[in-house]
Amino acid sequence: MRVSFVIAVRDGAGTIAETLASLERQTVGDWEVVVVDDGSTDTTSSIVTEFAARDTRFRLLRTPTSLGVSAARNLGIANAEAEWLVFLDSDDWIAETYLERMTRPLRRDTTLDAVYCGWTFVTSDGFQVFGSQGDVTGDLFALHATSCPYAIHAYLVRKSLVAEVGAFDASLVVCEDWDLWQRFSRAGARFAPVPAVLAYYRIRGGSASTDGLQMLRDGLRVLDRGFSGDPRVPSPHPVHPEGLSRADWNSEKLFLLASTAGLVVGAGNDARPLISIVGDLPVRATRPGWIADCVAQGAMLSAARPLAEWSQAWDRCEPRAAEFLEALGTHLASPTLAARTLGACRERIARYRAPLGLFAKARSAVADIQLKRLHLREGLTRVAQDGVARIRTEVGSALRLAPQVDLPLRRWVAKRTKHEDAGFFEELFETGEDPWQYTNSYEEQKYRETLELLGDRRPQSALELACAEGHFTVQLASRVGALLATDISERALERAATRCAEHDHVSFRRLDFMNEELPDTYDLIVCSEVLYFANSVAALRKIAKRLVSALRPGGTLLMAHGKVVWEHPESVGFGWSHRFGATTIGTVFAEQPGLCFEEEIETDLYRVQRFVRVAVETKMPSAVSRQKRPLPAPLPDLVESQVLWSGMGDDLRVLTYHRVSETGPDELAPWCVSPRALAEQLSWLRDSGYRGVTMEEWIGWRDRGEPIPPNGVHLSFDDGYLDFYTNAWPILREFGFPVTVFLVSGEVGGVNRWDREFGAELPLMTWRQIRELQREGVVFGSHTVSHVDLNTTSLRAASRELNHSKWSLEQELGCPVDGLAYPYGESSARLHYLAARAGYRYGFTCAERRVELDDSLLALPRIEVGGGEDLATFAEKFRLDP
Repeated sequence: MRVSFVIAVRDGAGTIAETLASLERQTVGDWEVVVVDDGSTDTTSSIVTEFAARDTRFRLLRTPTSLGVSAARNLGIANAEAEWLVFLDSDDWIAETYLERMTRPLRRDTTLDAVYCGWTFVTSDGFQVFGSQGDVTGDLFALHATSCPYAIHAYLVRKSLVAEVGAFDASLVVCEDWDLWQRFSRAGARFAPVPAVLAYYRIRGGSASTDGLQMLRDGLRVLDRGFSGDPRVPSPHPVHPEGLSRADWNSEKLFLLASTAGLVVGAGNDARPLISIVGDLPVRATRPGWIADCVAQGAMLSAARPLAEWSQAWDRCEPRAAEFLEALGTHLASPTLAARTLGACRERIARYRAPLGLFAKARSAVADIQLKRLHLREGLTRVAQDGVARIRTEVGSALRLAPQVDLPLRRWVAKRTKHEDAGFFEELFETGEDPWQYTNSYEEQKYRETLELLGDRRPQSALELACAEGHFTVQLASRVGALLATDISERALERAATRCAEHDHVSFRRLDFMNEELPDTYDLIVCSEVLYFANSVAALRKIAKRLVSALRPGGTLLMAHGKVVWEHPESVGFGWSHRFGATTIGTVFAEQPGLCFEEEIETDLYRVQRFVRVAVETKMPSAVSRQKRPLPAPLPDLVESQVLWSGMGDDLRVLTYHRVSETGPDELAPWCVSPRALAEQLSWLRDSGYRGVTMEEWIGWRDRGEPIPPNGVHLSFDDGYLDFYTNAWPILREFGFPVTVFLVSGEVGGVNRWDREFGAELPLMTWRQIRELQREGVVFGSHTVSHVDLNTTSLRAASRELNHSKWSLEQELGCPVDGLAYPYGESSARLHYLAARAGYRYGFTCAERRVELDDSLLALPRIEVGGGEDLATFAEKFRLDP
């Protein structure tokens, strides 16, 4: 199945080579590349010409003057020879297995018109942020009518349908891809998802996609088309000839406005004029959390700063963001919008202050341990403001005094979002000798155990792959005859040769064994701590086959690799970003014909394995000889800091619901889930292996430092609507998931007076019904006395709301009330302090992510379940990054 990549480029000399190189590395080769140089004035054409000279699958078209990106792409389409197209920008790239995985659904189902995969933005320092998985299924018109959820190169599409709906609209400066996918969907195109991140989008300043003003103008045009008919689609699907209902038009305009305003403030400009471009916005149910997502993300994309500088970048953007949000609040007659949204923006940005989540701990083992001790000793979530400040000072001191393991590790993690090449490893070894710290007790133990598995064998010819600076090479040299030590880095080989200078029988050679054939056959091959860098299991199998072919009959293969927690979430492992570790590596090699898995030494963190080359027809042994060994104590700081000792069960998904009903006012529909949808969601949770966890259980495990079972989920319901008693509880009782309902204590038995602006009075549960549910196992918490926005009230009023609600609930229920849900989900350091003084143990905000161990108990996030969501959208919420 042949594929044409169409690349429109203007002055892309700085990045085009990397983009084209990602195509050269594809694991399948039936493709062509049509590069349209759209009037470049730099060396773009000469770079493309070099690729074309060595590979005829690359073709270059040149235009004397710039046509614009859409017209340039259309020229590429006209010259593309394949039926399947991918549009790739000159500063982005794709994974090596992109074509292999993207064409697989097309081979299975020839009626498909397009497939699409997950994608991610990549910061200038190499970290993945935002983006989306490619796993939404069904009719995608509603999705494409309101947004462009995937990067342009995340789609592989049928050329004939592109021609049928009119290719790219050259009148659009930006949003031209959104416009095309919208027409695709309207025409009834059949899409299939590939649920993996295979497309990478470079964040850079000054790109057309960060021009907020142009994005708003063109975006409004495309959005309007999604809510009306489109004559450019000659044969629309019968369901979509007139587009979506105008009922959601204003809400979608609001979110487009917020996103483009973020781009404008990120560039340091005034976003208030954008409001007049959008015009009237009669949006009654504004969502500060959603607006904050749009503004914060847009600002960081436009600012285009390294991830480590996002906090400072937001500090510079915030005054402009505040001006815009104040003006937007006035426009929407929502005086509290700005304060609530700014707080949520800060919370969004704070998630990214430490690089790559799990690897934040790698900056300092000392600081990590100190922080956990302080959590336990001081009760971090219960102390006053000065106590928090003191703890932060202590932790800051610990960070400054901690061993510096940052530079090589951080570069390695960052680079894992791209593709490893010789340049990366050369840069790594240029940072100084022993960047991996291969002389510590942990590595030395692995060396001894590897040689132990060699036993009394003395191979006459040996090959060491990825020898780095030769720390193991010098030990192996005395146990073998001729030894060839190889590595991808010339700098590393120079140091290895110096270290082994006394061993005349050791030679050195640069070798990229993952992409090159091995130079000979050998009695012994050693391949340790490197196979993680294979970009897929399919690539790993190819490497395994290559290594087996290079072993002589009776020859030995020795390997040592670390365990990666993703392979066994319930166990100890490294939190590395590799797709697989020792478990998968061992399994793939054990499956190779002609290779017999003989012996293994295992610790909690790694496996050392011995294989032997046999005839293909040789019967395999019934059992592998296995030994379990302890780890060295204490572990080196660099190693300790990368380990997830409690596996992956350290987070909790808390879902938020409001109403469960088939009917209700349209204005409250986003917060109303049907009973049928609730049953489907709970069934999916049960069938997907999620287990119910009470808040008391999770907090107890956390405080005691005990291992936390993975896949924990807790359900919460806000407000105490009567339909929880009549509609939700019968379903919940059947599935058995733990539930907390947060009550507005002053309105029990009444109606939802806080929603009176929507003109709909809905009944709330009575005390009798609440006590009945309590006897059946439902836990109740506080949603304050009157559902007031605590951030907009005085200190005294906020304190009364928190204290009186807790007191009255405890009087009525006869038990302690530990939990609090802040009305509208907004909180602040002031409110955390007041909640702690009132005696609450935990509190929930509106932050949309999973709960982590290090979260403050009085500022826990939740994942909101909205009305009208299909099951695929619900399932997507479980992929939210912590």
